[in-house]
Amino acid sequence: MDGRFQTLADAYYIEDNWSVTPDLVLNFGLRREGFDNRNSDGDSYIESDNNVAPRMGFSWDVKGDGRSKLFGNLGRYFLPVANVINIKQAGGFRDERTFYAFGGLEPFEYNGSTYYRPILGQQIGPVDDSQGDGTVGDLRGEVDADIKTVHQDEAILGFQSMLDDTWSWGVRGTYRRLTHAIDDMELTSNGILCDGEPGYIGYIMGNPGEDATVYTDTDCDGTPDGYVTIDTSRAGWAMYDDDGNYVGEHGWVKPRRTYKALDLQIDRAWDGKWAFNASYTLSFSQGNAEGPVNSDTGFSDTGRTENFDDPWVNWRGYGYLPNDRRHQLKLRGIYGITEHWQLGGTLTAMSGRPVSAFGVGNPFDGTNYHSNYVCIDRCTYYEDPETGEHIDYLPSQRIYAHSARGAGGRLPWTYDLGASITWLRSFGSTNVRVKLAVYNLLDQQRVLSVDEERESDIGFLNPTWRQGSGYQSPRYAQLTVSADF
Repeated sequence: MDGRFQTLADAYYIEDNWSVTPDLVLNFGLRREGFDNRNSDGDSYIESDNNVAPRMGFSWDVKGDGRSKLFGNLGRYFLPVANVINIKQAGGFRDERTFYAFGGLEPFEYNGSTYYRPILGQQIGPVDDSQGDGTVGDLRGEVDADIKTVHQDEAILGFQSMLDDTWSWGVRGTYRRLTHAIDDMELTSNGILCDGEPGYIGYIMGNPGEDATVYTDTDCDGTPDGYVTIDTSRAGWAMYDDDGNYVGEHGWVKPRRTYKALDLQIDRAWDGKWAFNASYTLSFSQGNAEGPVNSDTGFSDTGRTENFDDPWVNWRGYGYLPNDRRHQLKLRGIYGITEHWQLGGTLTAMSGRPVSAFGVGNPFDGTNYHSNYVCIDRCTYYEDPETGEHIDYLPSQRIYAHSARGAGGRLPWTYDLGASITWLRSFGSTNVRVKLAVYNLLDQQRVLSVDEERESDIGFLNPTWRQGSGYQSPRYAQLTVSADF
């Protein structure tokens, strides 16, 4: 893979602040922005312009004495397609795979140790470059021509007030809602029947659960020649019976995500001797799309998650998302021992994230990938009573149970205690600061993530389900030296 990969972004913003009264200020803004993702040849292939984001807010000095404030904001925010998509989808990707007959193992020495490597026999078949032959193809069949930019709406309402000259408190509510999302989908039907079966399109970048306009074969001659628009909320995925006969189509659910949070905070300002801050957040993160990556399945290909590869990955997948940590408590403090020495401490406590129990099959067709269903009966095969032969159950014969998000409970709380000592000194007009900070002082190693795949294959339970895959970083120290002059 080679070439230059660019994403051009432009934005224009106008804003006006209006003092309605000495105590009430309103602000209004309008942001227009555009994004242009380009392939390795420098040509546009995902372009979205005229994205208009209105924003408004207010601030009200409730008592008119500058010691309390009621405030709020309402706005829309757009996000560009991740740059990595330029490389992987439009970068002239080359992926060559060569297969050989296995000729055994041979030993070899490396750094004083003996290792074994395979002996390659005769090559089997030609080199497979079906995943990428190094050229930039016709991307009209891989990108929705009318793709909508990812954006979410946000509303904030809060109140802050001074208790005295050093202490203050505040409360804030936040609501965010995902409106549009971009992800990859495998369209196995273009809606045009050729010899009784629909034409195949392949993976596209689009808005799941919405219309997708793509370039495809419209006259059944095997060559793309025109655009079709597919309502992916009800079509785009070809359905077949157990005998392989085309029986209709299915669509995708639309990505959804909401975040609701209530923040409480109390603060003591630094008075030359000590300062303190404490905050507590109660939050709820729900939906069927965590974001540009999947932390529950460990899929980190930004902007191209597994969530919408086929309709069943997210079918009945609405629930509390992996980043849902219901409770978060943060404490921070600093104390001046002398003029030149300060002690600091931090404590972060968070409740555990939900754990899912994903399956691989589904009760609708024979797809074997990711799903929110686990096979519970007639999953694999049965023995012929006369011959004893193993006969696989057909997809329509399998019995599944829905496995909702969070079906595996939640992980335990995590705690991170930190401490620091700081030396301050002035040399003329230069202020020197030396700080030694220790993080995870108690060296806790609590689990942060686990294997959430309940099945390893249809009817086979995964023995590593709920085993840890990520843990707290061990205790470590950091020394920083800074000079301001």
